[in-house]
Amino acid sequence: MLPAVPEYWYWICIATIFISLSSVYINRLLIQYCYVSSALLTTCYFALGFAWNAHYAQSRLTHVLSIEYEGRDFVLEGRVNALPQSSPGGAKFSFEVDRAWLGKESIDSFPAQVYLSWQPAWRNPQDVPQIIPGQRWEFKVKIKRPYGSLNPYTFDFERWSFHQDFGAIGSIRSGKLLLEKDIGISEFALAMEYQRWKLRQKIQRLLPRDARYGGVIAALVMGDQNAIDQEDWRVFNATGIGHLISISGLHVTMLAGFGAMLATFLWRRNNLPLLIPVGKFAAAVGFLTAFVYAWLAGFQIPAQRTMFMVGVVAFALWSGRNPRSFDIWWWALFVVLLIDPMAPYTPGFWLSFGAVAAILFAMQDSDGLLGLPTSRELELDWRYRLSQALKVACRVQAVVTIALLPLTLYWFYQVSIVSPLANAIAIPVVSYIVTPLAIAGALLP
Repeated sequence: MLPAVPEYWYWICIATIFISLSSVYINRLLIQYCYVSSALLTTCYFALGFAWNAHYAQSRLTHVLSIEYEGRDFVLEGRVNALPQSSPGGAKFSFEVDRAWLGKESIDSFPAQVYLSWQPAWRNPQDVPQIIPGQRWEFKVKIKRPYGSLNPYTFDFERWSFHQDFGAIGSIRSGKLLLEKDIGISEFALAMEYQRWKLRQKIQRLLPRDARYGGVIAALVMGDQNAIDQEDWRVFNATGIGHLISISGLHVTMLAGFGAMLATFLWRRNNLPLLIPVGKFAAAVGFLTAFVYAWLAGFQIPAQRTMFMVGVVAFALWSGRNPRSFDIWWWALFVVLLIDPMAPYTPGFWLSFGAVAAILFAMQDSDGLLGLPTSRELELDWRYRLSQALKVACRVQAVVTIALLPLTLYWFYQVSIVSPLANAIAIPVVSYIVTPLAIAGALLP
């Protein structure tokens, strides 16, 4: 890993962008050589993407702890800014650092965000209290840079820390609570993390203490997979259904559709459609539902992808357009990479976008986003339509399995032979029965 992005790369990117943009005007004069303009524009997009990714990576590298502070004890003051990973043995959580002291010296160049672990030990008589997002603490911490194991088939903690922008990790020696709740009115992300914590507390209260699949319920409702037993994970991965034990795009789409249907039912019961058409209002409500639930689910990449795709659909309906399905996919990919250029470092990015691309390819849907049946299709016998739907479902499952095979091998080093059959049963059961009931039980008062 380079300590800094070489300066000459910036000038190369700027020159490439200038030349490529100039090709747009050259193309007006030399239309017969438009392939030259297309090639230059492609190079321009590549250069823009590289420049943005390099700038983003450089900003992350500047946040890493200086080597001179490795292994030293600091006093940190700040806030818990994400949902903690709680267990009977302690807690791990993200901590936003406002001030740092090394002895009596204030350190200004300390990382803005660190990952802390608070475990009870014989030399630490203080019990681990309940950690809640929004709390302000003062901790005495032993700090080091994020390191990960280089052994294959193991979790790459260093890459994960880099993606999460943790400039250091630390072990808490002692702590003092300064403020129970420190969340500003405009701090939407932190407020959503606090609501996620409250939702997790509600799920834990509703379920028995020894509930066998309590962790699975929490993962399906809010994307918190920390309470799932390792033995269960082995079963899920061996059968190839591990992707269902989280907030998938299907869950977000389902809730967005429910919000749109409810908005349609309420909006058309009065004269409000004269102001805003029912379809446009329903699309806006569906997008807002997807937005809120994506944040409530931790804004994971599959949820982001679905939320942005729903947003593109809503924008298309409001503007009177009917884009192709792959256009929606491309726009969602563009927005995700624009917001988080480090997303390709995670398996969820490749599996989520790869699965949707495979589904669109298998369905050969390029006519438009609505996918409504034609009048001729509606006139066909229902048994014929059912058989055709089953054929399409089998083809989609086969294409998705083959398309994700190399990605699964690269990220998880294993492939499940029974995955197609297990998914054929598990997807409808988990997505259309278990998840809706779990979400309804958790969200309803």
